[in-house]
Amino acid sequence: MNANDLITVQPKEPSRTYKVPECILAWLTYLCAYLFCCAFPVGNRSLGGFLLIVLLYTGTAVLFAIMGTKLRPYPVAVGISAVLLAAVPVISANPFLNFFAYGYAVFTYLYFVYVLSGKKRFSDMLLLDYARALFILPFRSLGAIFRALFMGRGRGGAKVIGRVLAGFALTLIPTLIVAMLLSYDSSFSNILAGIFRVEPGNLFRFVFATPLGMAAFSVYASATDGVGENSITEERLHATQNRIRVLSPVTALAAVLPLSFLYVVFFISQWKYYISGFTGVLPENFSYAEYAREGFFQLCTVSVINFLLILTITLLLKRKDERPPLILKLITVVFSVFTLILISTAISKMVRYINRFCLTQMRVYATWFMLLLAV
Repeated sequence: MNANDLITVQPKEPSRTYKVPECILAWLTYLCAYLFCCAFPVGNRSLGGFLLIVLLYTGTAVLFAIMGTKLRPYPVAVGISAVLLAAVPVISANPFLNFFAYGYAVFTYLYFVYVLSGKKRFSDMLLLDYARALFILPFRSLGAIFRALFMGRGRGGAKVIGRVLAGFALTLIPTLIVAMLLSYDSSFSNILAGIFRVEPGNLFRFVFATPLGMAAFSVYASATDGVGENSITEERLHATQNRIRVLSPVTALAAVLPLSFLYVVFFISQWKYYISGFTGVLPENFSYAEYAREGFFQLCTVSVINFLLILTITLLLKRKDERPPLILKLITVVFSVFTLILISTAISKMVRYINRFCLTQMRVYATWFMLLLAV
């Protein structure tokens, strides 16, 4: 046998070809990335930011339908939730609320594309799929958008355009530096201004839109090609869960007994004070405003601590099978009851305050937040 016969030449895998709707999706992604940079911060351009989200989700859904993807109820619900929250900055002037509402709409788009591309369904692995769509898939196929942008029906033209853009990218920074250094001459500056007339803001938007568009389209390319699916798998997650479940039921019970005793003593000592919120009797030496604000932030903090305690015990408690043990159910119920009592007293005091002095924006936000904690 000849030595050359042992050497096998592996055939070169054909490069990915994109269909016309996929190329349109790439252009839509890049356009919306640029428009997002124009609308940022959304608090100053709330209507434009909302219309951008509507265009992004609607255009993507239409293109997927053209490509033959069945729009199932779950991805449709995800898209509707994002569009509804994107409308919050249009009707609200609260910067804190607008930031998180619009942030949800923007980042959920990655999950929306992942769900449509990978045919995912709602399950208890929601956080796993969301993490994969946000932190893994956007970085696995970053160059895919350039192949889709310039491919169309001719692959040769795409290669030429890609090489030209690569050459421009290599000399972009040196060219800008030289232009700034030579701009000391007013005649030269005026000629450049007349030729290009490019505002610095538009240049920065173009620069920042490029990585945003690359990451967004990378989710689609990675999901359809099956890239990154094995980075975080359900099997690995279950294996990690089994390794960290080291807390015995006796230890968990001993851990919550001191805090339970503290709550019981607190409820007994403050019984008359807190029950007055339900009876309509204002405690002595208190105004309505003082009564409503007294202990509000402390109660909210305690509610969050109780939630984190339940979550920690749920993650660390040993179990024989996937069903939650009885001690976990008992701890969850007891601390949920404690938390709901605290929240209900705070809400009752706020309701009395509202009945006496009517609604204001801050009172609406406070009541909404307490109801959210209760849920």
